[in-house]
Amino acid sequence: MSLVPFGVAQVYADHVRPKIISVEHPVYVMSRTRFEIRVFFEYEFSSATEVKVNVVPGWYRNSWKISDELGTCNVKALVGRGSSSCSLTLTAPINQGSWLFTVYASRWDTINGKTQWWYDKSGARELTLHVGPPSKLALLTVRIGFSGATVRVDGNAKVTGLDGTAQFQVLIAQGRHSVQIPAEIDLGSGARAKFEAWSDGSPNTLLSFQVNGDMLVTAIYRTQYYLTLVSEYGSARGNGWYDAGSNAAFSIEETFGPALDGFLGTLGARYVFSGWTGNLSTSHQNVTIVMDEPKVVIAIWTPDYTLPALSLGIVGTIAAIGTAISWNLTTQRRRSSSREKSTYLQPSTPDPDVEKILRTIEKLDSVAGLIPDRLYSKLTAEYQEKIRIPEDSPR
Repeated sequence: MSLVPFGVAQVYADHVRPKIISVEHPVYVMSRTRFEIRVFFEYEFSSATEVKVNVVPGWYRNSWKISDELGTCNVKALVGRGSSSCSLTLTAPINQGSWLFTVYASRWDTINGKTQWWYDKSGARELTLHVGPPSKLALLTVRIGFSGATVRVDGNAKVTGLDGTAQFQVLIAQGRHSVQIPAEIDLGSGARAKFEAWSDGSPNTLLSFQVNGDMLVTAIYRTQYYLTLVSEYGSARGNGWYDAGSNAAFSIEETFGPALDGFLGTLGARYVFSGWTGNLSTSHQNVTIVMDEPKVVIAIWTPDYTLPALSLGIVGTIAAIGTAISWNLTTQRRRSSSREKSTYLQPSTPDPDVEKILRTIEKLDSVAGLIPDRLYSKLTAEYQEKIRIPEDSPR
């Protein structure tokens, strides 16, 4: 557990809600005057929880103490995940100059059998105020071109407006000031803005400079869109972020997918790549698309039955050839057998009727295989019976 009770000085690395997001406060205050600050924080609780915001002098890295508390404000019955805020009134110290203080949030909870306020120093925020007569103020405008982005000047955070700018009042007498902007801005739905450089060419998101009067600093971002490739099989290459207006090249590495289930799959039927659909329709394997918005392209895989058809065709041809050979051999055997019988039964003296019957048997032999076997055998036997020579007849 990274939360620790009051009085424990150890700083834990793990981040646990609640966490301070930003603090609204004046740039300068007069000695011993009362002023108001507003603290914004985020939280994540599974049940209704009370949060207390505390302000203590000094920075937490310098071992501030809870007993030196300057002020508090409470928000009750927070549950789920979200953000909230509360305001509190502070009194400026008597000494003039820079005034350092820390804002942190704690939660009322029971942990390891102890019910008390628990806090997390890693979620604290350090701030600096100028105490004394106001020096000359300057208006610092930070322009990034996108609304809803968090900009920090000297640790004080503001969100850019619809015009993509955030304005801060800074003390010229303070000397150098720093601006921190995000490296990336989420634009939603597969779009983002990526920091490129400041207008003076500086490539870092943290910019430090001297302020001598009203000043405008401009950050340059480039818009990027995400290309999403979806493929059930194979390996699609090329998905990712691309600059707006650029060409994105993508491809499918393998055009043959897995085998189909069942008998046809064992014969070689399988899925094959047949093209792309979605924001682009094409049958090509390697494709280029213009990234003028977030895009999704889906690979199409269709069943291919070429190998099973070829295999079954070869089997059918072999079967047909085998049937033809078998039929031919059977026919030849029948014809040979008929001739042998006819020759054996021919009488020594030619008889016109016998010769007629023999010619009929020869015709039967010629059509053997074209008529049913039973009919062929029956007719052949009948005609052979007519010319059969009795055993007691002279030969």
